[in-house]
Formats: sequence, C-alpha cells, structure tokens
Amino acid sequence: LQLNPSCATATDERGRTPLSLIVEDYAEELQDLLRPQTTPETARAATKEGGNLYECWQVIILLLRAAYHGTLQDNVSKENEVNVEGKFQLLHAAVGVGGCPAVITRLLLKIDREAVQQKDGDLHLPLHIACRTVGLPWSRKIVNNKTKRSGGGCGGAVVYNADFGLKLPKDDVIAEVLYANPQAASVLDENGKLPFVLAVESGKPWATSLKPLWDTYSNMEDFLPLQEAIEEALTSTSDNLRIETIKTLGKLAPLWRKDQVDTWVNHMVEFAREVPLKKDEAWYGTMQSSTLDGLAQILANVDKNHIRIPETPQQALDLALPLLNHRDEEVRISSARLLGAAARLLGPGVIGATLKDVVFAEDDDDEEGKGYDDESLSTMGQSCPDETSTTVEYLHGRAMACHFLLEGSNRSISVNQTSTVKEWMKHESITVRKAACLSVGSILSCSNDLKEYKSALLKCMRATEDSAVHLGVAKALTDSARRHEKLFLCKTGLPLLDGALMLSMSRATPPSVQRAFHVFLWFALQK
Repeated sequence: LQLNPSCATATDERGRTPLSLIVEDYAEELQDLLRPQTTPETARAATKEGGNLYECWQVIILLLRAAYHGTLQDNVSKENEVNVEGKFQLLHAAVGVGGCPAVITRLLLKIDREAVQQKDGDLHLPLHIACRTVGLPWSRKIVNNKTKRSGGGCGGAVVYNADFGLKLPKDDVIAEVLYANPQAASVLDENGKLPFVLAVESGKPWATSLKPLWDTYSNMEDFLPLQEAIEEALTSTSDNLRIETIKTLGKLAPLWRKDQVDTWVNHMVEFAREVPLKKDEAWYGTMQSSTLDGLAQILANVDKNHIRIPETPQQALDLALPLLNHRDEEVRISSARLLGAAARLLGPGVIGATLKDVVFAEDDDDEEGKGYDDESLSTMGQSCPDETSTTVEYLHGRAMACHFLLEGSNRSISVNQTSTVKEWMKHESITVRKAACLSVGSILSCSNDLKEYKSALLKCMRATEDSAVHLGVAKALTDSARRHEKLFLCKTGLPLLDGALMLSMSRATPPSVQRAFHVFLWFALQK
C-alpha cells in the first residue's frame, strides 16, 4: 500500500476489493457488534488491541487511509484512531471512499457518536463528505462536477473515490450519518453549499439520500447554489448523474412554494435555450435532452395551483415546438415529452389544437379541432414547414409528440389521423416505426380500439423486425394492458398474445425484448 495505494481499491475477477473481502471474512463478527443488545463500549473494546476484531480493524484503517488520502505516510498508530483536526479521520474516510461497505460506517457511528460532529482540516463534517462522494475511477474525483486529479481534495489531501465496478449501493449511509447529527443538514461547507446541494451535485438518489436531507432541512431562501448544482448535473458527462437529477426535479416540483415554481420553470427554460452556447457540439444533443427532460419532470409533477397558467407552461411549450424537428433523436424525444407535459397543464383545448396544427398538420379533417377557442389555437405558434414534412426527423418528432400528448389524456383521434399513424408504422425508418408504435400504446390507453391497429401491430411483431421496434411494441402493449383490464382477452387480442409469447420465448430474440414482452404478458393475462 505504501508503494501503490491504489491497491486498496483494486478489484479481482469478481469485482471484489480488499475492503469488501475483509468485511466478508469478518461478516458475522461485524454484524454481532451492530446488534442492538451490543453496547458501544463492547463494540469499541472489540476493535482495540486484544479484541477479536483488532486485526480486522487495523487492516480496514490501512485500506481506508490509502484509499482516502492516497498515501500511508507512516505506520498506523493508535492516535490515528482518534479524530484530530487536520489528521486522518476514520469516519470521514469511510463515507468519503465510494463503495465502502456500509457496515464499516455503521460500526464507526456506534463506536463513537461524537465523530459525526467533528470537522476535518477543510471544516467538512462527515455529512459533507458523504454527500460529495461519488463512485468514480480510483484516480479521479468530482468536486463541483469538475474533474480533479492528484494534488487537491477534501481534508487537505487527495480523496480517492473507488469505483468497485458495481452500481452504487442501495443502502446509502447518508441517512444514517444524518440521523446521528441532524444539525449538520443546515451547515454550509467552505463554498457556502448545504449538504442537500452537495448530494444533488453528486447524483445521490432521492429516496435514500435527498429526501432525508430535505425533510431535515429545506429552508433554501437562496436558490442560486441549488440552481447551479442542477445545471451542472444536467449537463454532466455522467449518464447516472443526469438521470438521478431529472428524477430529483420531479420530486422537488411539488415541494416548492407557490412563489418558487414559476421562478424555477422560467430559469430552466432560459437555461435550456443557452445549452447550445455552453457545450461542445458532440455533447449538445445529450445535454439539451437532459435539460428538456428535467423541465418536463417539473411540469408533470408540479401542483397546478402553484404555477401561473397559461403563462408559465406556455413558455415551455414555445421552447419545445421548434425542437420537434431537431436533427438529434434524443432532443426530439425530450421536446415531445416537454410538449406533452406543458399541453396537459394548458388543458384539453391546447392538446387538441396541438394534435391538429402540429402532429397531424397535413391531415384535412374538418371535424378535428372543432370546439377549441381561438385562444387555444393561438398557443400553437407555427407548425413545421411543408418542405420538411417527409423527412425522418419531422415524422419521428410528430409521432413522439402524438405519444406524449395522448398519454393519459383519455382522448381519441379521428379516422384520418388513425390512417396517418398506421402509415408511420409502415415507414422505412426504424425510429419512425418505433415512435408510431409508442403512439398506438397511448391511443389504446385512451380508447378500446384494438381491432383498428391489430394488423399493423402484428406486422411490427414479425421476427425479422428490428429489436428497437419490438421494444416499442412491447411498451405500447404494456401501457394499454395496464390501463384497460382484459383488453387483450378477446378474439382480437389473441393473435397479439400469441405474437408476444413467441417473441418472449424465441432464442433468436434479444434478452431485453424477451423481458419486455414478459412484462406485457404478465399484465395482459391478469384476471
């Protein structure tokens, strides 16, 4: 470890690290110390010289020192087990090494409850370190979402966040550290950030980490640090970080005060418009898509009484419309999702007008659109230009918009529009066919019109069809089966059940497609 500290987090062929192996070897002894009937004094004595866990504990200290500071410096002595400002602190290291077994942190909290109140050389509490820790490769660390290498970090030393080659553990220790010191949730770090903001920056999950922090301390009058954290996370190169941030926005939306929601939405709209100016061309589509998805999550979960209607959702709708024809597939999907969320807030009239003037703009149907006032129609702005009406991007954007607009709207479409959707399902482009299948799922969820689409769906379920289209069909059928009980338990639905069974059992079918149709069959066959 002295010659090569990275060995502390090296993985074997099964993805195990020295820390996980030592915990596995002493699993029974460690669990015994965590039992409620075991006193802190007994647990502390077990880790001291002469105790049954002394050797194990010394190894854990060595490994955490190497993983957290990147060096051993000298042999571990007893004074290293006591938290001294500016020196090695075991609890800080345990919560600061990504993927460190939670049993170690729990035992440390039991042995010394005062450790959660002690600060390191940079005045970080253990909660600050736990909230900042992310699972990154050994030699890298994220601080404020900027990558730093050797030479800086928490506590005046390099903090190495080990990536154990696995997903982040479900039993996040943030809640336990917070329970031991609830006051820490309101303590700012050296950059003026609350633990909640730090946890958002590092992509912590809502249920196990962010919700306990919010419930403990949610007094955020100054939203600037949180806004900056969310902006950086949404435009991060880490997929997991962007996904968790999008989910977090959906959870936060109903918790904001009435005077805060409009501010957040307006800020997100402006930020989405600025993303192309801030990011490289190679990453633009991904970053823009995440930003649009985050905004859609806010609108989908916000309390209608806490938002100015129609002004605020109208801004989001105006942002989404031009992007339906974007060259990037992810951006088209996200803009369609945002369009659907904004239109639902604006009401059925806007949903109908959007379908008529944007999605099915070229269908001459006199009945569609009747009954909508001029104000609803005026919200649509300009539809896509005629010269792009046959491009894959244009058709794909329309099909995805149809999917999200009809999703959960209890609205049917006209005969001409139905014909258009079936034409999309026969298009030469895989992306258009998949989007059309998703639209059918939304249509079937709104009305029992299975007979109309049976033939087109069966063609998309052929064994020679692309797996992406198969996944689209499976999702569409699953959504409709969940919405309408016994929809497929009829003469019309039996061929679809047979086709789904074939795809779910065929060895030639990719596992992801098999699982998707298994889910459909489970919902469809429930009595």
